[in-house]
Amino acid sequence: MTLIKKIKSNSIVALRRHWVKALSTVFLILGMWLVFTMLETLVSDLFNIIPYASAVSGGDSRTSLVPEISALSVVSAAISALLAYIIFVPVSAGLRRFFSCVAYSKETQIFNLFYFFRIKKFFKILGLHLNVFGRSLLWLMLFFFPAVLLFFFSLQYGAITLPISRLNDMELTSLIMLAFCVAFALLALIFAIIFAGRYYLAVYILISNPTIKIRQCIKKSVYCTKGRLGDLFIFKLSFILWFFSCAALVPLLFVLPYYSTACAIFAEYLIEHNRRYEIPKFN
Repeated sequence: MTLIKKIKSNSIVALRRHWVKALSTVFLILGMWLVFTMLETLVSDLFNIIPYASAVSGGDSRTSLVPEISALSVVSAAISALLAYIIFVPVSAGLRRFFSCVAYSKETQIFNLFYFFRIKKFFKILGLHLNVFGRSLLWLMLFFFPAVLLFFFSLQYGAITLPISRLNDMELTSLIMLAFCVAFALLALIFAIIFAGRYYLAVYILISNPTIKIRQCIKKSVYCTKGRLGDLFIFKLSFILWFFSCAALVPLLFVLPYYSTACAIFAEYLIEHNRRYEIPKFN
């Protein structure tokens, strides 16, 4: 049995005694998101604010390339995004903590979801998330830069003609070059996702040791995932059909606990494997 199959099998076994609590956490998160969405809609209706997404999609492309968006819509969207961030980032970390307990038969409580809303832990998890997001974004920009450069170089020398929306009118050379740029961009995205996996363990390391500093979480995560980024990418890719099935919503009740528990087991495996073969330091 391969490592990934074994991890998946163990996650099912770990969930056997905890399905009620696992489903309760899923319903709680869905309920929180529903309440947040309803409040956002209520505020928009109360102050007669057109939602930012509706304003963007409602623009008339025949009269203007840029839809008319009020400043109030932009401010409302920014506030909503900020509130969603400061609420659901700690909840996401709490969810990982809950399923880490499930994975290793530790004491599990639904209110583990709110573990990171304590003052010090709250700011630490937000800081860690911002740090990881910033580093991942830098990797994305680094890998995308050659693709963007190739695209603009092709425009400059006429290899691609605009507008690219009219594919029927484009010459064969332009179509081939456009396809090459798109393929290059997809390849860049895959590499960016793989390299961003360097920070996969950061939250789990913080969960196992809440007193550790953010920088240490990042460094230890990079160290523990060294040489395992390919395995990590394949592990996540193996759930892609399950992710697609969540479009029907009902499978989400199974997929979220299953995937979260498997992630916790894989994280613990990487951390423990590194600890076992770590070279001791001598003074």
